[in-house]
This record gives sequence, structure tokens and C-alpha cells, in this order.
Amino acid sequence: MGEVRSLPLGQPRNPKRKIHTLKRIILGLAIVIGGAWPALALSPPTITKTFGAASIPLNGTTTLNLTVTNPNAPGNTLTGVGFTDTLPAGLTVSTPNGLITSCQGSGETITATAGGGLISLTGMTLGGNGSTCTVVVNVTGTTTGVKNNTTSVVTSNEGGNGTAASASLTVTALSAPTITKTFGAASIPLNGTTTLNLTVANPNGPGSTLTGVGFTDTLPAGLTVSTPNGLITSCQGSGETITATAGGGLISLTGMTLSGNGSTCTVVVNVTGTTTGVKNNTTSVVTSNEGGNGTAASASLTVTALSAPTITKTFGAASIPLNGTTTLNLTVANPNGPGSTLTGVGFTDTLPAGLTVSTPNGLIASCQGSGETITATAGGGLISLTGMTLPGGSDTCTVVVNVTGTTAGVKNNTTSAVTSNEGGNGAPASASITVGSQSGSSTTLVSSLNPSQVGQAVTFTASVTSGDGTPTGSVSFSDGATVLGTAALSSGMATFTTSALTLGSHTITASYGGTAAFLPSVSPALIQAVNTPSDSIKLRTLQVLVTPLEAQVSGQAISGAINSAITEGFSETGTLVTPNGGGVRFNFAADPDGATPARGAAQSIDPFSSVGGPLDAGARPSAPTKSFTSRADDAFGALAYAGVTKAPPRIVEPREWLAWAEVRGAVLDRWGSSLATPGASVLYGNQVNLLAGLTRKLTPDFLIGALGGYETFDYRSDALQGRLKGDGWTVGSYLGWRLTRDIRFDAGVAYSGIGYDGTAGTAAGSFSGSRWLVTGGLTGNYVANGILIEPSARIYALWEHENAYTDTLSTQQGARDFATGRASGGVQFSYPVRWSPGVTIAPYAGLYGDYYFNSDNADAVAIVGIPSVIVLDGWSARAAGGVAARFGNGGQISIGGERGGIGGNAGIWTYRARASVAFGAQ
Repeated sequence: MGEVRSLPLGQPRNPKRKIHTLKRIILGLAIVIGGAWPALALSPPTITKTFGAASIPLNGTTTLNLTVTNPNAPGNTLTGVGFTDTLPAGLTVSTPNGLITSCQGSGETITATAGGGLISLTGMTLGGNGSTCTVVVNVTGTTTGVKNNTTSVVTSNEGGNGTAASASLTVTALSAPTITKTFGAASIPLNGTTTLNLTVANPNGPGSTLTGVGFTDTLPAGLTVSTPNGLITSCQGSGETITATAGGGLISLTGMTLSGNGSTCTVVVNVTGTTTGVKNNTTSVVTSNEGGNGTAASASLTVTALSAPTITKTFGAASIPLNGTTTLNLTVANPNGPGSTLTGVGFTDTLPAGLTVSTPNGLIASCQGSGETITATAGGGLISLTGMTLPGGSDTCTVVVNVTGTTAGVKNNTTSAVTSNEGGNGAPASASITVGSQSGSSTTLVSSLNPSQVGQAVTFTASVTSGDGTPTGSVSFSDGATVLGTAALSSGMATFTTSALTLGSHTITASYGGTAAFLPSVSPALIQAVNTPSDSIKLRTLQVLVTPLEAQVSGQAISGAINSAITEGFSETGTLVTPNGGGVRFNFAADPDGATPARGAAQSIDPFSSVGGPLDAGARPSAPTKSFTSRADDAFGALAYAGVTKAPPRIVEPREWLAWAEVRGAVLDRWGSSLATPGASVLYGNQVNLLAGLTRKLTPDFLIGALGGYETFDYRSDALQGRLKGDGWTVGSYLGWRLTRDIRFDAGVAYSGIGYDGTAGTAAGSFSGSRWLVTGGLTGNYVANGILIEPSARIYALWEHENAYTDTLSTQQGARDFATGRASGGVQFSYPVRWSPGVTIAPYAGLYGDYYFNSDNADAVAIVGIPSVIVLDGWSARAAGGVAARFGNGGQISIGGERGGIGGNAGIWTYRARASVAFGAQ
């Protein structure tokens, strides 16, 4: 409002100014009144409520939905909005309460304590334009009936209080649980077993849980829980306790919680009928906390009586001679079905006069029962069975006893009634036998071929005679206690033919069984000798002769190849040409014009030069040049060197690797002066060994290597009408150690697998073997007048195992182990000659003394006309010779031959070809 000023006394007032001031006062009042008007015109908030479902089961849950709304226009905010909702009795906030709020307001506090009855909203600020706040709370019906629920009025600061809101919910009662029961079978035999099946169900819908569900079932007299009870439960509930004590009569289920929607719990228990009759079984009512108690359930089971056991009896023969023997066969059976066990089953059988239990009684019992005691005293007249438990399903027990007729006549025999605890007593059983007065008999036996060989057919002929006529009936032929076969008598003769007799001695008897007219008799024992077929012996003899020889030839090949490989491996240092066991070897790294300084330096004097070298006839050094790596064996390669033309010193890249290959063939002369038949040689044949390997020199004085090989052989014997051939493979390794410049030690080991195929006459067989070889030696070398001299001492040994086999004549040839080897000593000479500028050759010759040693676990075999000797055994000599060549491109080959067994019992020619090449690591 404008300021009102006082005019000076006596000064007249200005009317226009007065009017202006009044207008200003009126305008201010209008502004104040206009600003306060909206606050005086706002509407109160509203509230609505609904239940998620109109009806729920007892203890069921649904939602209570409460929505508060600001009905005023935009900008008309209501503050302090709230309400309270006290649930009626029998309706509580659920656990969990599931509280959900969807508010367009702010600042509110919402309370809905799980298990309580109060829901509240306070202090909310709610904007205009229909803004809402919805509260959703889970509620549970704890008692049945209609639950009317009204909220308090909804409050606000600006619009005052609105009205209350109401909604109703019906809580319905639950149905009681149900129970059904059945027996697995409508009828069982006495002491039989079946199942009792009890099923409890919740008939209410989803969410309708029943607690405290249970029942009891007391079985009627004569029905008990089985041992074992076989209890099985299949429950969709929880918390239950189930009792079904084996041997007792009570089955119970207590404390189960079973959800709705048809959930079930099934209890299956084995029950046994202990007395006969109809067993009516009714459970208690089935209980629950929410749905009350349901009805009981009933079912019936019939326990039937068992049939008595049965007994049958027969004699093994309708008649026997006086003092003859036959069997009495008694069979007890349980005629009831499976599960129908009879206990206390038994009988007694008192034999009539003139019939006794034999000595020996021959008692045999074949029982499907248990617990029985059987008595049949030899020489007595009583047979009994007591205390047997016999299962059902047509199970039986058969007792077989030998009985002897001691007096002539018809013997009628009846058992007692067969007894049982459950089925009572069955009928007795009877049988008759005639004991005659018979004539004596005598049995003899002859063989068609004795001795015989394995696989040959032998016919045994039994003759049965009697002074009172010609006996009839049958004869059994036995090998010891084993019955070979039975044949009927024809004119008092019975024959039996067999080719199944095994190697060895057989005790053959013929037993005549007798008839009512003739007493039985047994022939004296016939000793039938069954020998090994002669062709099987020949096959074994061929095996014993050939395999050590084949092993020796392979041993010589492998040992010689290892020796050559080691010598060639040491060729990277020292002189250009040195002797080895197969001739000489070339050193590719040596200087052709070098002398022989310390190991590894270039030589200044050519060892094969005509001037100044060790082979110069005019040069006579005070001591032999010690640069020749030596090597001694029966190998046949030779490497030579062209040493006449001088060349300037050169440096050659070290070649620490050596690859080599060798082929060796051996031919065995026809030998032996003792011939099986005129002009028939005992043993001859040939063999080829192929070997290859790789050597690695680790230091100037030490190397190692590996080898592999293949061998094939074919040996024959005219005297044995036989042939043994086969092939094999070999793997191995070796090492060399140069002890000094003139002495070297080497060793090797190899393993071979051999396959043999042999024939001798009509016998044939295949077998396999495995072989180990070890070899070692010492080698020295010297030079005299340009000739390389190489003394040596070597030894190798082999051990071979040959597997057992059965030849085509069904003869079992046993496994075999033998050992063989050779110790040798001798000397070899070689002399290199230049053939052309690009080729050098080196002839060589050697002579060695050998001692061959052998041991064998093979069974001794001897055939008339075949000498029982070992090929390559004892002392003999060996002469070797050959030539080697080296070409300008560094390649080297050697060929040679050898005559072994000089002065021994066999002559072996051997030929050999070898090639090798050294190369560096680069």
C-alpha cells in the first residue's frame, strides 16, 4: 500500500492524491485474497483397496493392494498424506510380507510387519494431476470365514481427510487327506511274502498345505512285516517319520507336511503270511492339522495252505545178479510255487531183507534244499533224510545210494511218508528189484596195436565167456577211472576203437556189467603204451639241430658288424689307413701326406708313402708308428688308401657320424659220415643276415651306436625228411672305448625275435623264439714292413627261448631254452695298394682259432642213423680273406669270404659285402 502523509495544518488536502491512495489499497487486498484462494479450494486424497483373490484356502496367501490418489490439478500438491489398515482377526501380514510400493509421491513411511496385522503409510507428499502411490502386501488367512477389511480415512494437510476403503476376502477350510492301500498279490502261500502299498494324498489345490499328516496300520494276526522289510518310500511331502519293524505288526507314518495340488506319499512294505486264511487289514484314519482327519483304508490278503512234499524212487536196474550192485534213486520235490518253502522235510527208507547199502555206498546228493542230514551206512539197511528246507517252484533233492542184493528173489522196497512242517506229510514211495541166481563170467581184453603212436587208431576187443552159455549185454572200456566207451556183446565179443589216447602209458580194462543170467566180470588190466609219432620226433630233432646253428650264424654276423662299425667310427683321428676285422679302414679326416704326431694333429708322413712312411721298406723307425686304430673279427670289408701321390696338408671337417650297411650270407656244407639212409645228408642249408646302423662318436676315444637287422634262413635234412626255415628281426646298440692308441675295447647287446616253420615227414609246426646277444672284445694293432698286423680276442654269447607248440600230429612240443656262443683269438694281415689315382684297394687275410660252447634244456631225442651232435661245437679254426676299395668321392665298399669249422664237425662258407659313409654334424 502507498504511504499516507499528513498535510500541514491549515493546508488544504489534494483530492486526486486521495483517490490514488485508495486504489493502491484496494489493489493490495486483491492480491492477498487471490493468493490465498487456491489453498482454500483443494480436494482431499482418495484411497482404494482390493484383494488379489476373492477366496483363498486356510493358511493360503494372496495380495492386499492399496492405492492413494491426489485428485487435484497439476501444481496442487498434498502433503502429510497417509492411512492405516488394521487387518481383521484371522488375516495377517504374510511371512515374507512381499511388500511392493509403486509411488509417484515422496517422503512416505510404509509399515507392514510380517506376522502382524497393521499396514500403514504416513508423511507422503503427493503431487497433483492424479498422482498415485500403490502399496502391495502379502496376507495369509489363518482362520476360515469372510474377512472384511476397512482402512482408516486417508489424511492430508491441504485437502483434509478423505474417506476410508473396504474389501472382503473369503478363507475356505481344507479337505482332509486321503489314504488308499493294496496288497501286491491277492493271495500268497503260507510263509510267502508280498508287498503292502499305502498311499496318502492331499486332495486340495495348489498352496493348500496339510501338516501333521499321518496314519497307523496294525497288521492282523498271521501277517507280519517281513525280514527284511523292504521298506520303500516315494514322498512328495517332507518331515515324515516312517516305522515298519521287521518281524513286527505295526506300520506308521507321522509328522508329514504335504503340499496341495494332489501331492502324495507312498509307503511300500514287505509282509509275510505266517498263518493261513483271509487277512483283513484296516488302517487308522489319516490325520492332518488343517483338513482334519480323513477316512481309514482297508484291503484283504489270502494266505493259502501248502501242499505236502512228494517222493519218488527207482532202482537203477530192474534186476541184478546175486551179490550184484545197482543204485537206489530217491527224489523229494516241493510241488508248491515260488516262495512256498517247506521246512522239516524228510523220509526214512528201510531196505527189505536181502538188500543192503553197498560198500562203498556211492552216496550222491543233488539238492536244491539246505540243512539236510542224509544217512546211508555201508553194509546197513537204513537210508534217511531229515531236517531239509526245500524252496518252492518245483525244487527237488535227489539221493542216490548203491545197494547190493545179498539173497535171490524180488525185493519190494517202500519208504515212509515224506514229512514237512508247512504242508503236512506226503505219500510214501515204492519200487521193486529182482535179485537173480547167476552164472559166472570171465572177461579178457586185447589191443590191435601196442605200442601205438599219438593219433593212431587202436581197437580194443573184449571177450566174455561163461561155462553156462554165451553171455549177452554190454562191456564198458575204461582208461583207469575214465570210461572210454561202451559196446554191446555180439557172440560174446565187444570192440571199441579210439584214436584219442594221449602220449604215455594207459591202464585199459573191460568191464562186463552182467545180466540176470550172468554175473559181471572185469578183465585184467592191459597196459597200452602210446608213443610220440616218429615224424614228431624228427621234427623235434630238426629243431634241436638247426636253431643253435642259426643263432651262431646270426651271432657272428651281428658281432662282426658291431666290430666294423666301432673301428670305422674311430677313423676321424689317427692315421689314414688302419686294419679292421673286415680288412682295413680309411680315415677321411686324416691328412694323406701327414706324419703321425699327437692324436688329432695332421700327419706329416704318409703311412703308405714309399719314402719315410711306415710302409717304406727302407725306412725302419725305432718303434712302430702308434696311430693305427685296430679292429679284429671275422668281418670282410676292407678300406684302402692311395698314398703314393703327395698332396699339401689340408684340414677336413670332423665327421663324427657314420652310417653303414652290411649283408652276410652263410652256406652249410652237407656234413656227417653217419647217414640215416645211403646218400641222405643230415643237415645243410643257407642263411642271409642284413644289418644297418648309425655310429656317433661322443669323444675322440668313446663312441656309441645303434643297429637294426633282418635275417632269413632255410635249412634241410634229407635224413630227417625235414626242412626248417623262417626269418627274424634284430635291434641293438654298441659302444667303443679306445683305451690307448693301440688297444681298443668294444661291447654290444642285441635282441632278436625269430619265427620258425618246420616240417619233418608228415609232422609240421610253427613256433616263435626270442634271443639276447652280448658281445665284447679287445683289439690291438702293429705295423711291420708296411704290413698292418691286427691281433684280437673276442667273445659273444646268445640265449634263446623257444615257445611250446603242438604239431600237426597233435604232439605237444615243449618250450625250450638254449645258450650258445664263441670265444676266438687270432691275427689278420692287410696291405694297401694304389690301383689308380682315384681308386685304392687293400687285400687282407686272417686266421683265427675258435671255441664254440653250447647248453640246451631240450629233451634228449635219438633217431637211429642220425648223429647226436651239435653243429659248431668245441674247437675249430677259421680262415678269412677279401678286398676293400675306396673311391675318390669318399665312398668305400668291401667284399670277402670265410671258411669256418676247419677241423670241426661242420664246414661253413660265409660271404660278406659292406658299405659305409662318414658325415659331419653340419
